[in-house]
Amino acid sequence: MSTLLVIRHGQASFGAANYDVLSELGERQSQELGRYLARAGVRADAVYSGPLKRQVDTASLLSDAPQFPEAQVEPRFSEFPAFRIVALGLPALIEAGAFEPERAAAFTAAAHDPVGERRMFETMFRTVMRAWAEGDPRLAAALAELESFADFRRRVLSGLHDVMRAHGRGQTVVIVTSAGTVGASLAAALSLSPWESIKASLVVANTAMTRFKYRDVEDITLDAFNTVPHLQRRALLTLR
Repeated sequence: MSTLLVIRHGQASFGAANYDVLSELGERQSQELGRYLARAGVRADAVYSGPLKRQVDTASLLSDAPQFPEAQVEPRFSEFPAFRIVALGLPALIEAGAFEPERAAAFTAAAHDPVGERRMFETMFRTVMRAWAEGDPRLAAALAELESFADFRRRVLSGLHDVMRAHGRGQTVVIVTSAGTVGASLAAALSLSPWESIKASLVVANTAMTRFKYRDVEDITLDAFNTVPHLQRRALLTLR
C-alpha cells in the first residue's frame, strides 16, 4: 500500500490585514514538524502544496529537510474562501431573518473583531460554514460567484485522485494544505456528509498530520487523524 500524509499549514496571521502569512509561531511549528519527520525517518517520494502563501511557505520549511523533495504547487489543494463566505454570507442570513436581533448584532460585532470576540466569532463561523456546506438557499444570491461546497469537494478529490494515480505502490506522498482540504480528504475515506466534513476540519491543528493508506482511488483508508507528536509544548499547539 501507499501512504498519503496530508498536513495543515502552520499558524497563519489570524485577525491581521493579511491572513495568508505564517506567524512566527507558524514558522516554528513547521520547522518542528520537519525535524520530527527527519528523526522518525519519514521519507517522501513527492511533496505537493496548495498555492496559498501559508501553504507554500510551510512546505518550503519542510523541504529544508534532506528527505523531502521540493514541493510541487497544485492549485486544487487551495482552501475555500472562508472569510469571503462569511463576509457575504452573514449579512445574507441576517437579512433573511435567520437570527434574532440580539444574536445578529453579536455575530456582526464578532465578524468585525474576530480576535477580541473570539468565542462568538467561532460560533458565528460555524453557523455560516454549515449553511454554506449544506447549500442553504438563503445564501444562493450572495454567494453566487463563489465556489460551492460541492464544487470545492470535487476539486479536492480530483487533485487527490490524480496524486494517487501518479504515485503507486509503496510510495509516500506529502500534501501541505489547509484544514478544509483535510476535511474533504476525510470525506473521501469516510463518506462524510458536507457538515461532518466541515466539523472535522474545524478541529485540525496547525501542522497536524492526517495519514491515509491507499491501493487506488477507490481504496483509501484513514490511518491517523490530526496528530501532532512534534508539538510537545502546549504553547505550540494552535487551531487558528
